[in-house]
Amino acid sequence: MIKCEVSVCGTINKEAIIRTNKDGKSFMSFAMNIVLPTTSGSKVLDVSVLCDCEKNNDVSKFCVGTRLNASGTLLFKKRGENLYLNLYAEGFEFENVAAIDSIKGSMLFRGKLGKTIEEKTDKKGNKYRTFSGVSSEKMSDGFEYIWISFFDFSQVLDDAIKPETKVEIAGTLDLSFFKEKLTISSRIKSVSPYVPVANTSNQE
Repeated sequence: MIKCEVSVCGTINKEAIIRTNKDGKSFMSFAMNIVLPTTSGSKVLDVSVLCDCEKNNDVSKFCVGTRLNASGTLLFKKRGENLYLNLYAEGFEFENVAAIDSIKGSMLFRGKLGKTIEEKTDKKGNKYRTFSGVSSEKMSDGFEYIWISFFDFSQVLDDAIKPETKVEIAGTLDLSFFKEKLTISSRIKSVSPYVPVANTSNQE
């Protein structure tokens, strides 16, 4: 499981429409473009946005080309080679929107750490560790996996961070493009062991 609480600053590129789910509840959906820097320039990231119509039902505010800040819960969904970003928004701001696009917030990760934990030193001589973790989602024909790069600057989490263990990590959400591919990373704030509860979710 990867669950993020975020603030997204970008531009609407698909106008809002009102839909109804199978339970008869109305919701609004639209899409945003977020331009992020890459090693060779910039690249557009698409975010699908959903929100409850009880709080937001004026679609005229959500026109193509409108810039806004949207806050809420961001979830990732991987299907094959494609990684989708779905924002379940709780609030919107249309005034005093920054000129530079961004996705900022926190991450809660539950999954398994990789085989290798590397010790490194930054340019200022500070020691830190870097390692990867994977979250899996069970599908009808197998599993989908999303990998996260973690950075630990605390020097106090030695007992919690061990190769190939299942953990719950709270940290920052950092998105960037490397060689045109979106990468997800996090600077760790806390780590604890994670014991999955059977039959509650397809995600781990």
